[in-house]
Parts: sequence; structure tokens; C-alpha cells
Amino acid sequence: MATGAVVGAILKDRGVSPARVASAWVVGKLSLTSAIFGLSKLHNFSEDQAALLLRLSGPEIRSVEAPMAAPSGAQQC
Repeated sequence: MATGAVVGAILKDRGVSPARVASAWVVGKLSLTSAIFGLSKLHNFSEDQAALLLRLSGPEIRSVEAPMAAPSGAQQC
């Protein structure tokens, strides 16, 4: 399943926007030290703030990351 379809399934189950799911995934990465959100419009602030409160489950995180994994036998840089 493509990443977009996975995110679509999560947002449908959770009733949240695609941006909120994507932001929650970024913020939930353990190796991330900070996230920079663009705030060109006031409603973006509310969306970004809500993304900070959204916690994706382990299975949700793995399903988002699965399509991004390198194909079998591919070398990582």
C-alpha cells in the first residue's frame, strides 16, 4: 500500500487531516530534535498544535514507514 493510502486510512480512522497525520509522524520520530512548522495562516497554528497532541500507535507508524523502506537487496546510502 502506498504511503498516501496508508495516511488516508489513518486520517479516516482518526478523523484528522493528512497534514496532522504527517506532522504527528515527524514529531514522533525519536531521532528528531525539533520540528519547524510554517505558520503563514492562523488556522495552520491550530492544526500544528493539534498535531503535537496526536500520537500515532506503533502499528500506524510502521504502516506509514513500510512503503518508504528500501526494496529488498537495495543498498542504503
